[in-house]
Amino acid sequence: MKWLSWSLVDPYKEIGGSEIHSLCVGHYLTKKFNVIFKATNELPELWSDDYDIIQTHGSALPKKFLRKRLWKKIYSALTKSPRPYYIHTVHGENIAIMRALGKMHKIGFWKAYLRELRGCLLADLVASVHPDLGLLKIANFFNRAIVVHGNAWNSCEILHEALNYSATKDAAPLPNACNPLFVGRINDPAKGFARIKDLFYQDRSRPLTLIPGEKSTPSNVCSAGKLTPQEIVPFYQNSSCLIVPSKWESGPLVALEALAQGCPVVMDRVGVLPTYKKLPIGIQFVENPLDIDSWQKAILLAEQNFPSSSRGSRANLNKKLIPNWEECTSLLVKAVVESRPS
Repeated sequence: MKWLSWSLVDPYKEIGGSEIHSLCVGHYLTKKFNVIFKATNELPELWSDDYDIIQTHGSALPKKFLRKRLWKKIYSALTKSPRPYYIHTVHGENIAIMRALGKMHKIGFWKAYLRELRGCLLADLVASVHPDLGLLKIANFFNRAIVVHGNAWNSCEILHEALNYSATKDAAPLPNACNPLFVGRINDPAKGFARIKDLFYQDRSRPLTLIPGEKSTPSNVCSAGKLTPQEIVPFYQNSSCLIVPSKWESGPLVALEALAQGCPVVMDRVGVLPTYKKLPIGIQFVENPLDIDSWQKAILLAEQNFPSSSRGSRANLNKKLIPNWEECTSLLVKAVVESRPS
């Protein structure tokens, strides 16, 4: 079986949630299920008929591909001829993001939402990292096959050899036990760094580590630069907590990865974690995410309630509570087998 995972950026050079997801799933498709897997952003591959399965991600869907997918489905139904099996993976929810950011009036967000909606309706299988997305309800109404297979914690064990982008050459100093950590794009409004920025930028006595960070920061803030998932692991292991101030998330990988290393996570009630039947140990939710004092209080509580001395035992327990990428891939493959015509 030949499987194409297509996204808008080169997954081997750009590090993001959907890229990590694609490569980790591809790793186990190859290792466990003997699939010939390719992840790319090259357009000619997307038009190819050489693949048994074509998987797309998010709203990065060329209009020409959507039209081709529609005509291929119609032609195949009429002539009983073979065609690729289409999977569309939902990593987020544009309407939820628009609400969270107060951008319901932005035409670009609506265009992206409509592209992804068409991607779901034209797919044979809709895969998702979150169980409660509006797009899934619409896909279910139109009788699309659906699988919620989630994100996982162990990308650091899989991707350190696969990624070929240039990470930071000079290793950043590891934080000590009193340093909170933020991992993500600080200029992305959805990641919510502005919610906690003043807590550290105004009070220069408070330490903070940023990955990747920026060139110009106060003396108390360390920017570690661009790191691979494996290079981030020691930061999870040596930080007092990970702060996830996102205004909206679907399946926050950094939170899953940190919890699996025993690092406490301070976060708003966003993303897939609040939907878990049994929460991983070390999560400290913020009572009022719009109030900076609530973030300060939550950080202190996380540091007090989840000390570094119990980090090892937390890590071992959380690795059992949080899915790994092999489990996520197995759920996806099972859904394909059950819904794909023989």
